[in-house]
Amino acid sequence: MKRAYLAAISGRKITGLVYTASVEATGDSYNDGQILGSFIGVIPLEKLKDGVVLNLTPTSVPLLDQGGRVVITKAESLAIISSEEDEIKGAIASDNDDGTSEFFYFELEKND
Repeated sequence: MKRAYLAAISGRKITGLVYTASVEATGDSYNDGQILGSFIGVIPLEKLKDGVVLNLTPTSVPLLDQGGRVVITKAESLAIISSEEDEIKGAIASDNDDGTSEFFYFELEKND
């Protein structure tokens, strides 16, 4: 007998999907290429619909260091540490294909 269970985060209303995306100089999604950088963004859940193509440009930003310079890394996953109405804080793990994995903290602020 199969059972279905609902997964939820206690006390939080989930309104968006936080994601990372990396850019590599390669002709396909299977072979590694030169890492050009990574992005982080939020997709509003109401925009996730079957058959709808999303433009992620307005909801993503490149990973930047504290000096505002682009971080050349291949972001692979993230974890949310805290989430408020107008700010998300978390950690990102990167895997640069050469064994130089790194961890970063991030902050996203809501822009209206």
